[in-house]
Amino acid sequence: MSFLDTAYRISRAVVRLHPQLVIELAQWGHGSG
Repeated sequence: MSFLDTAYRISRAVVRLHPQLVIELAQWGHGSG
């Protein structure tokens, strides 16, 4: 299993379990928080 595949699986799990966290991280990444 490659690192990218692992990161992809983790990101999918995070999106499924904590969508609000993903939204907050996205907003913080764009500096609109």
